[in-house]
Amino acid sequence: MLAPLAVAAVAAAVRLWWVLYARFDPLRAGRFDDSVFYHEAARHLAAGRGLISPWTGLSTALWPPGYPAFLGALYRVFPDDPLVAGIANVALATATALGVYAIGTVAGGRTTGLVAGLMFALWPGQVWFTSLTMSEVLFTAMVVALCLAALRWRPRRDNAGPALVLGAGIGLAALVRGQALVLPAVLAVFWWATGARWKQALLWGTLAAAGAVVVLVPWTVRNARELGSPILVSSNLGGNLWQGHHEGANGGMTTDVYPRPFDHLSPDRREAARSNAMLRDALKYITTHPIDEAKLTAAKVRILWEADSVGIDWAEAYGDDPMFTADTRQTLQDLSNGYYFAVLGLGIAGISLGVARRNGPAVLLALLVAAWTMTHVVFFADSRFHFPVVFAFAVGTGMVASAVVEILRRVAGRPPRPLFAKAS
Repeated sequence: MLAPLAVAAVAAAVRLWWVLYARFDPLRAGRFDDSVFYHEAARHLAAGRGLISPWTGLSTALWPPGYPAFLGALYRVFPDDPLVAGIANVALATATALGVYAIGTVAGGRTTGLVAGLMFALWPGQVWFTSLTMSEVLFTAMVVALCLAALRWRPRRDNAGPALVLGAGIGLAALVRGQALVLPAVLAVFWWATGARWKQALLWGTLAAAGAVVVLVPWTVRNARELGSPILVSSNLGGNLWQGHHEGANGGMTTDVYPRPFDHLSPDRREAARSNAMLRDALKYITTHPIDEAKLTAAKVRILWEADSVGIDWAEAYGDDPMFTADTRQTLQDLSNGYYFAVLGLGIAGISLGVARRNGPAVLLALLVAAWTMTHVVFFADSRFHFPVVFAFAVGTGMVASAVVEILRRVAGRPPRPLFAKAS
């Protein structure tokens, strides 16, 4: 019991300190970003006005509804203060650290679990986001929970129920961030790679996808009624695809303005129409610019993984709302990136070692990271988008630690033990 308690205590203490130290207010300094939308949309939900845009006052699906709904539920009970969101993020991140500990324990035993949990608990880039009214912390908790469930609860020939339940969980996660919809494919390949026949794995993956769609149906119906289009998750689908695929795209987020006007439509129909038009234009660009697309693919991979200090940028609204002195800011950024690249390197080594030994958790984590990378190649990349999956490298670091411990045992002349003996 001491190991998980230590992981939880470290994760909670570090994040609570940060939330109180870096007090965040999305309404300060004239922000116009995700953090403002989530906070204001949550306030409208808490007041019973539905999911409406804080900028237009109209019904919207521009962002997924899951995090505003979560935050709105808190704002109905507690004051609609960003500090409430920060404290909730502390609780979520603490639970996530325990989930990482559990995944590490399944992957390679207690040493792997303890090191993985502590690496995640202390991860600076994860800590910085705790104070923000952003969806990353909640979504990461859901991804970790789904991975742990997939490792603990496997479908069988005579019982495909776990696939449907996992799919329902994926649907709920997609209502927080739409990228979760890649997970049924990840699980299908994972089940096949760890012993299931391909037909069974395909069936279970299909059932997981079906479970996700069932969860999304009510929201899709709402969007068809309110916005005039059956939007599955959010109306930023077209915008996100266009960001990554248009003349002048650089692989990351751009300030380019979509040129087509929609003033001829009623205000409540413009959002969906704009998204659909951007989707069509992006698909046309993809099919007509193969050389540019190859260059964009390389740029997106680089941008996605190039740094881990973006939480500091968001806390300060990219310089519009400075919180720190220049020296403090540089120190925090250097700490973020130094820690990130060290754990990234060790994590890749550990996951690779696990995959080579056909370790089930390592296979799942490798598939997750690969699928996550490809998802952002399809759309566009930003260094904050890797946030929900870097826990995989904490687990990989724990696997390296277990391998080192076993090597030292053998050098000391102690009887050898199977490496990753508890792996599934």
